[in-house]
Amino acid sequence: MEKKQLGLLKKEYNVAIARFHKMEKWCETAIIEEQEKNYKHIVDVINNCNRLLNEIKKYDEFVTDSEILNGFKEANHER
Repeated sequence: MEKKQLGLLKKEYNVAIARFHKMEKWCETAIIEEQEKNYKHIVDVINNCNRLLNEIKKYDEFVTDSEILNGFKEANHER
């Protein structure tokens, strides 16, 4: 895989993890009924993050815990 493609995956992950954090914040205040109603979307957000992270880890063995939790700072330029 080219570094450019890896960079694109990391950018996509950054968008996905930002969405995850917004969803997480929403879940903290949303009533149970709202969470249940949106269960499929919640699972989709989590699955998308997992899918992207697994794809990134195939090509970058040095993914840190901080990058997993907060996204990739180097997504705009290659290592």
